[in-house]
Amino acid sequence: MGIRVSARLIRYAMVGVLGILIGGTGGIFASALIPGSDGVIHGCYLRATGVLRVVGDPSECRGTEVAIWWNQIGPQGPSGATGATGATGAPGANGQDGATGPTGATGPAGPGVSSLNLLNGIPCGTDGTGATRIVYSAGTVAIFCDPAAPPESGPPVYTSVSVGGNVATVVFNKPVCRALFFNPASWQVTSNGFVDPAFGDNIPICNALADNGVASAGLFLQNSTTPGSLVAVTLTATGHLELRDAAGNLASGPQTRTATAIPPETVPPAIVSAAGDVGSTTVRFTFSEPVFCTGFLPFDYVLTDNNPSTTDPIVVGMSFIDPCGTTQLTAHTTFAIQLSAALPGSTTFTVLLFPQPGEIRDMSGNSLPNPSSTTFTTPAPDFTPPTLTDTRVVNNIGSSDFSDVGDAFSVTFSEKMNGNVFGLIPIIDQDGSTATISCGNDSSCTWNLATTTLTVTLTQALANSGGTVPGFELPATISALIGITDQAGNAPDLPGSADRVIDTEP
Repeated sequence: MGIRVSARLIRYAMVGVLGILIGGTGGIFASALIPGSDGVIHGCYLRATGVLRVVGDPSECRGTEVAIWWNQIGPQGPSGATGATGATGAPGANGQDGATGPTGATGPAGPGVSSLNLLNGIPCGTDGTGATRIVYSAGTVAIFCDPAAPPESGPPVYTSVSVGGNVATVVFNKPVCRALFFNPASWQVTSNGFVDPAFGDNIPICNALADNGVASAGLFLQNSTTPGSLVAVTLTATGHLELRDAAGNLASGPQTRTATAIPPETVPPAIVSAAGDVGSTTVRFTFSEPVFCTGFLPFDYVLTDNNPSTTDPIVVGMSFIDPCGTTQLTAHTTFAIQLSAALPGSTTFTVLLFPQPGEIRDMSGNSLPNPSSTTFTTPAPDFTPPTLTDTRVVNNIGSSDFSDVGDAFSVTFSEKMNGNVFGLIPIIDQDGSTATISCGNDSSCTWNLATTTLTVTLTQALANSGGTVPGFELPATISALIGITDQAGNAPDLPGSADRVIDTEP
């Protein structure tokens, strides 16, 4: 325990300590350490005389003494308040400059301007967002600064180009298609100042809605570029008038973009998937990038369901609907093959391709690996017959009868049909007159692209018989469809159809 003592007693204690140090040094060193390892000093205080002596352990105090203790070093007091920051001193004087280092080696000479064409595509304008364009005319040279690309809402803009091998990939800020066919004047290409003509691009010809555009396309050059070459690609004053977006806006131009040629990419194409429908005799492949075929060998394609008890279809040719392109210009990511037999339902097939080197290649010339394979499963067999959902007159020449050349009606079905254009269509009018339309004989039968709507147009006067009123009158009812089925071979369900009456509808 600790005991508080007066200053006077402390002075007595200090005297006692000094006496001990002077006369009893040997006794101190004979006892425990003073202070102890914990920094505490122990003493024995005699009440009667006020004598204080220092001991190594409280147990050394006699019965007439009181054991007391104190720390050799008191606890640290609280920190005082931080003083205010002093004023910043004046800057010191600048040191002396060091000695000038030795002159470095002379670098190689720059390439210089070997052709004015190298001035194409250099940033220009007050804000540096434009691009220079060189124009030659009647022995004179003019340099233009084409403005920066307009915003997305404006006309299509040719924004960038990358070059590898003989392919320059041009990029637009929105999809574009061709309003006119490609001509060599559409693009001007220079490589290190030398003209390298383009022989085509794969920007598609616009369809009726111009919604088949692409934002990136390949421009194919006569020569392969040397890696490291500076290539300038200009959409010319005539070329930009050939390109448009879906809204009818012509591409902005002329525009020049530059790129440093890189080596052609070396990643080979790969099969992503295959697909075939029940009852179909085609299988379509999808690849990781556009490919084209330099030849076609049917035995390089093998189709198997891995079931020894069944006979697998044999590949007999390339599909007429989606064939493989034969050049860089016609490369695309899909193509289909023709089979010797229709595909059954609920069957998993493995497709193996064993192409010869270069037989199937990407636009950089990389060949499809041999072998390549994928699998696909046909859907479950379809036993549901199609129905007629809408039948109506499309054209009626002269009177209300249906017998004149040019008279036409359309039939819409509930699903995709087989697309047969040589079927028979018996029909009957309200008074019992009957007639049979023979597609490909006395009429023309055509399908829409989805093969869901059939349009029948008479090419000869339609003969009829029976009935209580002469002639074949409208409205009339389709009584049969012969040779016209869905893709699974199911004949239409006429009694269950919503509309099989040939009439004029609002």
